[in-house]
Amino acid sequence: MARKRSSKQHMGSLKRKRRTRALRARDGDLCYLCGVVMDFEDRTGEMAATIDHVNPIVYGGGHDLENLKLAHRFCNGDRDHVRKHHDGKKWKALNAQLKEIFK
Repeated sequence: MARKRSSKQHMGSLKRKRRTRALRARDGDLCYLCGVVMDFEDRTGEMAATIDHVNPIVYGGGHDLENLKLAHRFCNGDRDHVRKHHDGKKWKALNAQLKEIFK
């Protein structure tokens, strides 16, 4: 038997869906970190679309749409809240460094 979701969980889900729709309308279906199309049907796979805080909350970023972008679950997790430039070459270099650190 499925567990009933609380009204707070339901409201969070509705907010997430609205934000995702707004971000998708603004930015399209490509991950802003790698430029590959995201999967909007799958919520748990590495290619699933997630909402990323460009300036992480721990660094003072907010939940406003200007600070939010869509990214693959893999890319968002791999970024690990490291401040970066949005330049592709710098991101690839940073990504390689992170993979070496977390081997």
